[in-house]
Amino acid sequence: MHIQKIIITYRHNKSKDKQLLICFGLFWWSLNYRTGITYQLYTKINPVNGQPLVYGNVNSVAFSNFQNSKPTRMIIHGYEQNGRSIINRDLKNSYLLKNDYNIIVVDWSAMVSPYYEYARSRVDMIGVAVSRFIDWLNMNYETLHVVGYDLGAHIAGIAGKNTVRGRIKRIIGLDPSRQHFNENTSSNRLSIGDAKLVEVFHSNGDQLGMFNPIGNIDYYVNDGKTQPECVDKNIDCSHYRSVIVFSRFVNGQHNFAIATCQDINEVASGCTLDPIEIQLEEESPSGIYQINTAAAEAINDEVEILFVGIFVTLVACACSSSIGLLEPINPLFNAYSDVRIMLSTRENRDNPIRLNFRDLSSVQQSPFNSQKPLRVLIHGWWEDETSDINIETSRLLLDYYDFNILFIDWSEGSRTISYLQARNRVPLVGEFLASYLDFLHENNFIDYNRVSIVGFSLGAHMAGITGKLVRRGFINTIVGLDPAGPLFSVNNSADRLDASDAQYVEAIHTNGGSLGSGIGAPIAHADFFPNGGSLQPGCFTNSCHHLRAVAFFIESIETNSFFARRCNSQLQAQLGTCSGEPGAWFGGEPSNFNLTLRGIFHFVTNSNSPIKMNFLLIHKLTFVVQLLVIIQVSGFIAERDVILFLRNFNGSLFDEARYQLDNITKIKEFSFKVSKPTIFLIHGYLESSVSQHHLMLSKTLLKVKNVNLFFVDWSKGASALVYVDARDRVPEVGKIVATFLESLKKEVNLNYKDVTLIGFSLGGHVAGMTGKSLISGKIGKIIGIDPAGPLFNVSDVEHRLSPLSAEYTECSHTGYKLGMKDPICHVDFYFNSGKIQPGCENSMSYLAKICSHLRGMQIIIEAFNNPKAFYGKRCENFDDAWNGNCNGEPGAFYNNDENEANNLSGVYHVTTNAEPPFGRGLETTALTILACVSSTPVQSEFEPIEQMFDAYRDVRLLLSTRSNRQNPLQLRFRDLLSLQQSPFDRTKPLRVLIHGWLEDETSDIKVETSREFLDFYDFNVIFVDWSEGASTLNYISARNRVPTVGTFVASYLDFLHENNFIDFNRVSLVGFSLGAHIAGMTGKNVRRGKINTIIGLDPAGPLFSINNPAERLAVGDAMYVEGIHTNGGLLAAGIGAPIGNADFFPNGGSGQPGCWTNTCSHGRAVEYYVESIRSNRFLAVQCANESDAGRGRCSGQPGAWMGGEPSNFDKSLRGIFYLETNRNSPFAQGPLKPQ
Repeated sequence: MHIQKIIITYRHNKSKDKQLLICFGLFWWSLNYRTGITYQLYTKINPVNGQPLVYGNVNSVAFSNFQNSKPTRMIIHGYEQNGRSIINRDLKNSYLLKNDYNIIVVDWSAMVSPYYEYARSRVDMIGVAVSRFIDWLNMNYETLHVVGYDLGAHIAGIAGKNTVRGRIKRIIGLDPSRQHFNENTSSNRLSIGDAKLVEVFHSNGDQLGMFNPIGNIDYYVNDGKTQPECVDKNIDCSHYRSVIVFSRFVNGQHNFAIATCQDINEVASGCTLDPIEIQLEEESPSGIYQINTAAAEAINDEVEILFVGIFVTLVACACSSSIGLLEPINPLFNAYSDVRIMLSTRENRDNPIRLNFRDLSSVQQSPFNSQKPLRVLIHGWWEDETSDINIETSRLLLDYYDFNILFIDWSEGSRTISYLQARNRVPLVGEFLASYLDFLHENNFIDYNRVSIVGFSLGAHMAGITGKLVRRGFINTIVGLDPAGPLFSVNNSADRLDASDAQYVEAIHTNGGSLGSGIGAPIAHADFFPNGGSLQPGCFTNSCHHLRAVAFFIESIETNSFFARRCNSQLQAQLGTCSGEPGAWFGGEPSNFNLTLRGIFHFVTNSNSPIKMNFLLIHKLTFVVQLLVIIQVSGFIAERDVILFLRNFNGSLFDEARYQLDNITKIKEFSFKVSKPTIFLIHGYLESSVSQHHLMLSKTLLKVKNVNLFFVDWSKGASALVYVDARDRVPEVGKIVATFLESLKKEVNLNYKDVTLIGFSLGGHVAGMTGKSLISGKIGKIIGIDPAGPLFNVSDVEHRLSPLSAEYTECSHTGYKLGMKDPICHVDFYFNSGKIQPGCENSMSYLAKICSHLRGMQIIIEAFNNPKAFYGKRCENFDDAWNGNCNGEPGAFYNNDENEANNLSGVYHVTTNAEPPFGRGLETTALTILACVSSTPVQSEFEPIEQMFDAYRDVRLLLSTRSNRQNPLQLRFRDLLSLQQSPFDRTKPLRVLIHGWLEDETSDIKVETSREFLDFYDFNVIFVDWSEGASTLNYISARNRVPTVGTFVASYLDFLHENNFIDFNRVSLVGFSLGAHIAGMTGKNVRRGKINTIIGLDPAGPLFSINNPAERLAVGDAMYVEGIHTNGGLLAAGIGAPIGNADFFPNGGSGQPGCWTNTCSHGRAVEYYVESIRSNRFLAVQCANESDAGRGRCSGQPGAWMGGEPSNFDKSLRGIFYLETNRNSPFAQGPLKPQ
């Protein structure tokens, strides 16, 4: 392979559009682009060296030779030229020989590639830029002449159309370019009216230049077509002759004969009317003139074909001899003749009608209805009218909506083997479409606020160019389906789809990356990266990954379940580690325009249609790991930004004190006890103190161990968008933690041997560096949870976790791609050989790595709950562990206190399950054989991970009344004496409260709700404590216990009723999360009446189907059922769908203001309900449907209060309701509910 610079010295002609064809698919190439337009000033003082005039820089003008009192001449070059081309030199010198001018040379070569189609597409944008420069310079318009050659003539025309402060005196067009300009349309080319006087010199008409008159004055050099001096030469000779002739007129060095023509037809035979004297500095009469030059006259044809450098990397390949490197690929493409506009409506959905370009009768005679919205669809490379973006998208749009649909068929330009050629046609089609939409608007067929464009691949960028060029309005929405990547630069927004192209721009990225088909970078208001945005499940080729964008969009029209989570960065979107609240739907109708959606989003899909992810698949893992959205903070300072939280278990994980080095002396004011062991938890990359798995590990530790628990939060350093930055901060964070430990030793006489550091990923090495940084002593124990591997060298023990870091170190290895592969601790446990973990294999490669890495956290949480869950077999060496060939005895249990006591060392291999519970305990062949052959059952010495849950044994019924509110009394199941001896008062109403997953009697639904009930009402309150079944990391196990607990509570309520302790009309049940469904199952199973009211506080979503009401809370479970939804949707905790008589969706029912995690939004349902008991101001408006509620588009009259006491039972409330809340308590915003 070698790099070769290819200089091309030919120009396109009428019959051949020459290009490079280099074994399709077997080459890499790059264009050397720059950006910007430059302006160079020449005067008689500086005739050779130009002075740059920088747009917006006043000093560049003030310190130049520019004088506003002088006339100004602006020169704009053409295609394949630049600021140093001969045209600029010749015209500049001719002008300065005649008079003292400000000569401004415009160089726009850096804005384009060397391909004509691409250069032509930039004419509009360059022209507008020049007009802004003219207005900014505020020159004397009456003395301003603009001269443009070839494409430069049209740039001059566009500039003249767009100046604001004045009107250009004169524009001279030198053989204005013809190709891809419609002579019948003046809006995008040089035309009469662009200046007070427009003069045009024609020298190569009907070939490279325009032939028909387009100015006030049109000069035809000889016949205006082929010049006598150029008969045997390249057509550029005739084209450039216009420049030479005009230059001679400027300096007066000519002897040309000029005749007046009656019309254009006379030019061919020779005009015979009286000749005139052309005075270029004075206005000549309008008309057509012929300039006759002597064929023998010596005119230097310094025609310069300048190629802006192309570097092509050639891959050696054996091409067929029939394919030449410079063989034309296909005929010249003309958007105005080759693009078809196909109209489909409900009236003609099976027979699309072709609309003629800017033909009013064509539209009037079609079924196009100006009262209906317009959707425009644009296909990609190598596609045509049979593509899915036309057939399937049109079909579903017309199935569900009554739209006008225009399909832009540019297959004449797209079906070329040269992607480069197709790419260069993007701007042409975009300009064509913009012109047509403006035509529809000016004839009142469309309102731009009701127009959306959907483009796939190259079609996405066409949509963007269309948005840039429409002149009569601003398109409402553009949706880019995996916008093409090759030959588009993220840094050049003028050339591609961009957020400024419509009022709302949305992009979905399915095949980004260096070898992908898509651009793979955020370019819109909202950018969605399904499955990371690179590779899609079920696909094995780029074409499949690329086309999935279309498939996703099509499915979103029919049923939009592509619910996405907000990301802090593109990196998080690609890694799938986004932890923002779910709250954005990709695609669909209507678009997200009204939601003012902004940001980067991630969602997960299935491998096959339906592609939207089924919740059951997501919850094959026990819990979904969430990472807090961390705001990137520059200038990380460890002393300032590392925070330590001392957590205490007083009913909540968030009972914690915050410490930094400057307030460590206050440690005694909290619950720190030096007599207890002390544990420090340290998070990893892109994590924080509220990352979900760290919260769960904290809760587990505080429940199973009597310890002081510190959490080290260095999220401001760990949130670096570049991993290497976070890795480099490990030593300094370790030093801060070590300094903190030294201070604790000084303040409270902390014994280091009683200290354990637990670090995940980078946190493992932070723990290691903490141990190494201590001055006076050594840490007792460090547990490294899959310590990070990238940028750590196993041989560099000084800068990573190692046995030198503590008296005892123990490491787990679960994902060698993100974690350390080699043994680095006293004891190293390799789970499933330390490779991709069971249950993670079916993910895409990068998701499998993340899944395996995070498995380390799941495993240690389970190990703390059961120290004998993970039995490792001893390995002779690392290779045996890596290959799973370990059978040595004795083995050891992972994370067991006996390991440290026994001074354990070595390498161990552990096999786990694919789903929780992951631990298998001790598995030995001897025990299995013994169990089979012995008549006496074998009792293993090891307890099972989870004991069998028995609701009738394990559920507690805790009674609170005003007489015992501080000391709830446990009621024994169906025990009349227990009830009679309690303060239960049969004359008072009953309220039953039921908690959710991982909760118990300390939860808010018990503590806070009971308190509010008894403060304001004289109730019997029974709290159903099923924590023995709920406090399991295995969500599936907890979910499966819902029916059992429901049946148990129903049986007890029937018992109360049959003994005349309750009247079902005065009974209300309030359940949170899984507890809401337990309330529903209770309602279904009571036999002696019907419960009055059930309130479901964000009923749990995972593993509950909206289509199976028999297994969840549903209408009919009570006389009145109310649902309050605060965290619904994909990857969320709630069911997020109407399931009651009345369903309230505060703030849309997904993410709640002031919350950054699902846990917070989920728990807000309880907080809202508690507040509603005290003072119900949660006034809501009724919605037409769930979709409107989710988007806050409800226009019903306010009249329903959410929650509160008494319930809405007596109001016969029915429907879906929406309300907004504050970020903090008090949450309610409405008036007080009348009592």
